[in-house]
Amino acid sequence: MAAAPSPDLSGRRLSRRSFLGRSGTLGLLAAGGTGLLSGCVLESGATTDSILRVREPFDLTNLDPAIRPNRTDSTIADCVFEGLVSYKGSTDEVVNVLAEEFEASKDGLRYHFKLKRGIPFHQGYGEVTAEDVKFSYERIAGIGGTDLESPYQADWAPLDRVRVDGKYEGEIILKEPFSPLMRSTLPAASGLIVSRKAVEELGKKFSTAPIGSGPFEFTQWTPAQRTTLTAFADYGGAWQPTMPKSPWSQIVILPIIEDSTALNAFEAGDTYFSVIPSQAVDQYREDETAKFVPQVTPNYGFMTMNVKDELLSNIHLRRAIRSAIDVDGILEAATNSTYERARAIIPESMGLGYWADAPLYERDLDQARAHLRRSGLRDVRLRVSTDQAEAETITAQIVQANLEEIGIKVDLDIVDSATFNEIPGAGGGGPNRQLVISSFSTEPDPSWSFIWFTCSQVGEWNYTGWCDREFERLYNRATKELDPKKRTELYVRMQERWDADANIVWLYYETLPFVANNDIEPVVGINGKPRYWAFTKT
Repeated sequence: MAAAPSPDLSGRRLSRRSFLGRSGTLGLLAAGGTGLLSGCVLESGATTDSILRVREPFDLTNLDPAIRPNRTDSTIADCVFEGLVSYKGSTDEVVNVLAEEFEASKDGLRYHFKLKRGIPFHQGYGEVTAEDVKFSYERIAGIGGTDLESPYQADWAPLDRVRVDGKYEGEIILKEPFSPLMRSTLPAASGLIVSRKAVEELGKKFSTAPIGSGPFEFTQWTPAQRTTLTAFADYGGAWQPTMPKSPWSQIVILPIIEDSTALNAFEAGDTYFSVIPSQAVDQYREDETAKFVPQVTPNYGFMTMNVKDELLSNIHLRRAIRSAIDVDGILEAATNSTYERARAIIPESMGLGYWADAPLYERDLDQARAHLRRSGLRDVRLRVSTDQAEAETITAQIVQANLEEIGIKVDLDIVDSATFNEIPGAGGGGPNRQLVISSFSTEPDPSWSFIWFTCSQVGEWNYTGWCDREFERLYNRATKELDPKKRTELYVRMQERWDADANIVWLYYETLPFVANNDIEPVVGINGKPRYWAFTKT
């Protein structure tokens, strides 16, 4: 979610030269862990070296494709690992990557693959084999003897086994049809292949010292400061000729939480690609010294209400909160009204699963107070949890003010992103959470948006604590249904049940305002995540 810039940057764009003269900002950058890097940047916005320097809103947490708690983890993993297939660049076209051949059976239960030969893993861990494919997918699915409990197990829920037919050949065998497989499992992060040998040798170290076969290998991580990826000298070229060879010798990823600080870093030339504050969008649309790259995404923002909490188990209180929240005011203050307001979980742009008749809840204080009276509760005091990004903080402050207008006191629980994303554990406000403000990135299939709010995710990513068996039944039916129209009907019925329980306030669908140096051609996936390995020079 984008956040507000510091006031002196909201109305104009400083030149790099004048910006670099501001000693106060340089101190801020150093304090934020970015510092001024050694690479030179031309005044016109052109890079002069082969090192790509980019900003990410979070530090890495765990790069294991089976775990990856936050979107930065997935973005970095996309540079390090490869799958049998993937989405091509910024498109929704699925293409072969590690697979030389890939073919589905007519009934959708078997997927035969033949690997490209001689594709090496990083750091001498041998070549990619069918055994690694089997290990990677069965490991996420929780079968084949692994004791790993992946939060993405549902991506492979119908997997019966991966049969190995030779060193480079095998077959993915499902127990039942699974419509998301070719939309949000195989072409996405749950389809990435790990080295079995590396996982077993490195153990827990694998999460921050990953071994893949991708165009970049992981070389260094300084927590809260930077992650460095280096071009893999022996890269097997699985992506070629579908995508051009990367021109970068290194990718340096700077975790900068605050969007205003990120804007300063881009202005100073510390980064060549970044999300900017939404309040700076208008000025960058007209700026010729940088490339403005807005990316519409299916990612969604929300505020959950934990129905397992003693107070929030009262549906009248939840309805009061939903009626009191000024969503339009939040979008204006936190995103400069650059995000699309959400009425439900699936945006119209996704098509599949879109609920055209979803209600739009406008702020109504009289109705909110009436719901609160019906609750029978007095002197209500709640806690709202979120991470410390600027826009999330702004959203929490507005929620606090909104609810106090109807007599509900609100305490703010604002923590660093690592703590907020610690799942299971203290993440999302911890097991005793009440109100949670967050946003989830997603893949281009409704199942991937809904899965986090199913019963199996209660206590993990399902911050609502809501477990509805009919919702679950409809979800399972939708994942087996191959007809898009029938799938949409099932997802709409799910959303109608969800809306009736009033345990979530939908806020927005993200439109990410990226900027890049003029000589960089960025590639952003359809899920809104940059694909740094695919960036080229123009």
